Amino acid sequence: MSQAHESQEVSYPDSDGEPMGETPLHVLNIAWVLDMLLDHFRDDQQAFVGGNMFVYYEPGNNRAHVSPDLLVSFGVPSQRVQPRTNYLIWEEGKPMDCVIEFLSPSTAASDLESKRDLYRHLGVGEYFLFDPQFGMLSAPLIGYRLDGGEYVSIEAGVGGRLVSETLGLELLGVGTDILRLYDPESELWLRVPEEVRDSERDAQEQVEHLTQERDKERQQREEALQERDEERQRRQEAEKEIEELRRQLREARGESED
Repeated sequence: MSQAHESQEVSYPDSDGEPMGETPLHVLNIAWVLDMLLDHFRDDQQAFVGGNMFVYYEPGNNRAHVSPDLLVSFGVPSQRVQPRTNYLIWEEGKPMDCVIEFLSPSTAASDLESKRDLYRHLGVGEYFLFDPQFGMLSAPLIGYRLDGGEYVSIEAGVGGRLVSETLGLELLGVGTDILRLYDPESELWLRVPEEVRDSERDAQEQVEHLTQERDKERQQREEALQERDEERQRRQEAEKEIEELRRQLREARGESED
């Protein structure tokens, strides 16, 4: 029986009914970092970014699954190109290139041991773990890169950042509750949704300010034009009055001469 036929016969659930994260900070990290990655790779139709998604790794066995907080896989259709509710490794044709887990007290042991071993066995190229709150790691952020079938630690670089060769980004976990991502090509930090909203609000306020200034200048020009028209009208009326006075004066002189 083919793997594709097996996957059609077996049901592969996309949820176990458990909440997305154990703490609000856990949920916020998943949501915000997912949003940053989706935005960063939005134009790449062969970059799949997923979050809190069941990954199945044995055809026909719906118990053989893992649920990474975040995953990125290149060379497979993006979610916009090919919507999916789970990730079947044998159908996608490859494992994930990068996985990020956000630690909590209930998940730390499996994230550090069984999940790490599973990701290594599956061939996940890079594996990052972020713990901003509970102090369960030697550093808030640690990472591993697959080398010769084994995971080796990724050493921190400039400013404590860990370089992700698969993502082309640098990850920062020091001094922040939210995992930050830096793009060395653009030399910019990927913005979290709150920063995007602030930027949009600032831009909107700037647009409103410029609109008000434009309207003010237009009103001033209209008032200046109106004042000029009124001045021209007053001058014309004054000239008419002067001409009338001259006419009256000529008539008066004509009467005196008679």
